[in-house]
Amino acid sequence: MKKNLKIILSLPLFYILILKLAVTHTWKLYFKKKPYVEVKKIKEVKSEKLLSIVIPSYCRSRKKIKFLDYALQKINDNILNIDNFNYEIILFDNSSIESLEFFLKKYPKLHIIYRKSNILLEAHDSWRTAASYSCGKYIFFHSDDDFIYENFFDEFINLTKNNISPDIFYWKSKNVNDEDYDSADYLWYWNWPLSVSGYFKIKSHFIKHPMPSSSWMLKRKFYEKYGVLPSIQDGIDLDLAFRITKYLKKGYFLSKTVSAYRHHSDQGTKIDDPQLIDSYKWFINKGLISYRYFSGIKATYFSYLYILYYGFLHALKGKLVEDLHNQNNENKKIIYNFLFGRFLSRFTINLTKNYLYFFDKEIFFMLIDTYKARPKYMIEKIKKSASLLLKNKI
Repeated sequence: MKKNLKIILSLPLFYILILKLAVTHTWKLYFKKKPYVEVKKIKEVKSEKLLSIVIPSYCRSRKKIKFLDYALQKINDNILNIDNFNYEIILFDNSSIESLEFFLKKYPKLHIIYRKSNILLEAHDSWRTAASYSCGKYIFFHSDDDFIYENFFDEFINLTKNNISPDIFYWKSKNVNDEDYDSADYLWYWNWPLSVSGYFKIKSHFIKHPMPSSSWMLKRKFYEKYGVLPSIQDGIDLDLAFRITKYLKKGYFLSKTVSAYRHHSDQGTKIDDPQLIDSYKWFINKGLISYRYFSGIKATYFSYLYILYYGFLHALKGKLVEDLHNQNNENKKIIYNFLFGRFLSRFTINLTKNYLYFFDKEIFFMLIDTYKARPKYMIEKIKKSASLLLKNKI
């Protein structure tokens, strides 16, 4: 009885800690003037294709060229089995280490349109420029190191043939590390809105959780009307997630369609992201994006959702654990002061040490967020994680 009471009392304390991590020292965010950022649009054109597969590519290593080759191979394998598919592929070479034009000869049966920039563009300019060459009703931004699984286009084609035409299609994604294909498993399943294919209300799915950049198709009209991406400093595809939430009401989930998001050792964000306290500030301050598109309580609500789910649980939790264990005492004090400010005490320090390392974000999503689409085997994994947490720390 005492043990059960201790569990009941201890868990809410941990959630209070998480809330403090999310909101302490961030009140000033909600009183700043609404920031304005221009998100550049693409010109309106008549849709001549059903789908434009747009691949903005900056291959700064031969390894990246190898990944792009694999991506095109998987597209090729899919499309050669489909009759009368009205598509195009825009391969935009963003000043790579060597020309990517050789892919035209390697995949002659694909409808590849090759364009090249003679100067290196920032990511958002590369995306927008690549999209400007397209003429599809839908645009699928396909990252140059990700890939698609078999029968990828089947659901999409069958639905559009039957005049199902939502503003956005969204599907499942697996996570691949470098070339470890056999161990690839589903990721972002906490963001799946349904267990079967069908329409879903967008609500806050794409704000609370980061979505793989190759896991949606949007109508070209969206980019014509609301723009493509801002700079990395201004939120890049996170800004897109807020705009999707603002301007779109319903999407269509493709439960039998799967792509892969690839993590690799020379991934750009790992090189370019700010470090230590600057990285915490960078992630938390991106909550301000909410104020570009919403106001009042709704803006504050979406900012908190982003900071708590996306900023802390997804992006910063692992980094915090590492920093709080490995940094010297002076840096640890700076981190604690940033997180807790005037709430800094021996109690909060001990609470972080006792809980943060063992806390699994899946438990949080399982308890607080929807889990109707979560795979059953993941529910068992979460139960085991919870048991380990209680066994070790409660």
